[in-house]
Amino acid sequence: MQLNAAPTDFAIASQLAEQHLKRFRRDSDPCDLGQADAVIARWLNKNDPPATALLLRASILQVQGKYAEARQSCGAMLLQNASLDSAGQGDARALGYRAA
Repeated sequence: MQLNAAPTDFAIASQLAEQHLKRFRRDSDPCDLGQADAVIARWLNKNDPPATALLLRASILQVQGKYAEARQSCGAMLLQNASLDSAGQGDARALGYRAA
């Protein structure tokens, strides 16, 4: 799975970020947090970032002890999904994501 081959593919980016988070939880190497954050940064800078990106960011912030910011990111994700769900377009993957 190469993000370089498809730099605009969020599905690949989110899978890569999840892999970095899993590796961090296993090895406690802070470089993996930085890598996970860097992978999703492009989408977080958009006006309407994908819900999964917001949830991944919240996971990163939580591990860093930035609980208020993590809560804010989760809140943005939930608000986004609430408005999308009313139109039948919610991000089920983000809502179903559970940190290991």
